Amino acid sequence: MITKLLKHEAIRTRGLVLALVGGALAIVAVSALLIITKWPVLSQLGIFIGAAVTLMLIPVAQFALAVDYWRSSYRANGYLTHSLPARGSTVFAAKLIWASIITIVAIIVTLALILMLYPAIMLNQGGDPNPFTALGQLGEALSTFAPAWLIVLMALGIVVFYLSWPVQLFYTASRGSEEPINRRGAAGPIIVYAILYTVTQVLSAAAIFALPFGLGMDGDKLGIIGFDPLVTLTNDAAIMPIGFLPVIFVITLYCLWRTVRSWNRRVSLV
Repeated sequence: MITKLLKHEAIRTRGLVLALVGGALAIVAVSALLIITKWPVLSQLGIFIGAAVTLMLIPVAQFALAVDYWRSSYRANGYLTHSLPARGSTVFAAKLIWASIITIVAIIVTLALILMLYPAIMLNQGGDPNPFTALGQLGEALSTFAPAWLIVLMALGIVVFYLSWPVQLFYTASRGSEEPINRRGAAGPIIVYAILYTVTQVLSAAAIFALPFGLGMDGDKLGIIGFDPLVTLTNDAAIMPIGFLPVIFVITLYCLWRTVRSWNRRVSLV
């Protein structure tokens, strides 16, 4: 059933996904051409637009899928979705898996956009336009300052972080569509998201003080070190706290569990 539902999601959202990916590629391609011209205003505009589209592709794609999830699950189209011969949690699983697949695709496309922009920017500034030369230099620099396991862990952490967003967005759509808050329409999910965001920020800040560990230089190598949050934050030290990560993990698990419960027991269509 999951396979059939995934196929259904792919067919249903392919227009949206292709529009986002194709639009991003087209805009960045035009931006790269503007950058290469070296015209004072247009080249700077190309850098700004190209960078903005590259940075925003992943969150925009996830937000678009979250809106589609809300509309197809709890608005007029929700009646068709909930008439499918499958348990609510199964339908939700298919939607979440599809959103995760699109997130990974968006990450790959974002890397491709960077490879498109980099040569144009280097040509504009008179540098080496070969992006693979820069990647080699970056890899060499990282291997000098950080062990391989930490580099892999950081890369996986970034991917997992992005994958947690659809879980939280789908939670806000589902929880905001339960009675009685669903009477507020689209404001329901927005209110739930505002509450979730506030709680996440407060708990993350508390976790940084409760678990004062972060990524920083341990001698001549990048590693996980302890630090005094008050001293570090006031002195603007080069340490990235990681104590908030367990909070994000627990909140994401809660959102996942609560959304499954909503699909199985608390569905309310408007």
